[in-house]
Amino acid sequence: MLKYKFLLLVIIFAVIAPMVPFALSESTTPTSQPVLKAEPKLTNPGEKTYSRRILKKPANATTRPIKFKSRKRKLTSAQEAETLGYLKEQRPGYHSRILELRKTHPVRYRHTLGRIYPSMKAWKAMPSGLRTANEYVRETQVAIVEMVRTMKLVRDPKEKTGLEKELQERVKTHFEAEQKLRELRLANLEKRIQDLRQELQEQRIKQDQIITERMKIWKEVVGPAQPSAEPVPQKADESSKK
Repeated sequence: MLKYKFLLLVIIFAVIAPMVPFALSESTTPTSQPVLKAEPKLTNPGEKTYSRRILKKPANATTRPIKFKSRKRKLTSAQEAETLGYLKEQRPGYHSRILELRKTHPVRYRHTLGRIYPSMKAWKAMPSGLRTANEYVRETQVAIVEMVRTMKLVRDPKEKTGLEKELQERVKTHFEAEQKLRELRLANLEKRIQDLRQELQEQRIKQDQIITERMKIWKEVVGPAQPSAEPVPQKADESSKK
């Protein structure tokens, strides 16, 4: 019995002994810290990288912040006064908010006026009927916004149903106002086209007269040719060569 146990131990030792140095060599490699791969070198200091490491800022890099040029319209003092006068006359509530903005945020105030100025000029260039219709459309739109805000504060279902009907009437009024505005714009375009056709026909009839008058204008506007700075070389006389 002891003989068999001894043989079994010898066999186990013979199998395990060659594996011990192999296991010891693997245990010497640290497994807690993963091996980091080398970072690829950047050819350009400003080149983007997707590595988790934070790249150091180049020594020659500037610390000056980048300033973007604003594309907003910069108004003159006369244009600013004209815009404020328009807001005071047409939209007094918005005018008071703009003046408050001038005290708190001067840069935003100038940018806001720069956006309002082109709309104000287009509004003043409109015919009186078109201008009135445009203002009515804006008023109906404001009424819809106020109604929707009121509805969101109401909790009573019956009262909310009544407000729904009133909102429907206001939306209908706004739609009719928009249709009226479109009709006026179309009529204005048709009149403009008719005037241009008539002007074209008149210019065809007076073609000779217009050409004569424009010839006189060109002669008065265009000055004489400037003399050349370098002397023009003259050809030698053939008789002198002989």
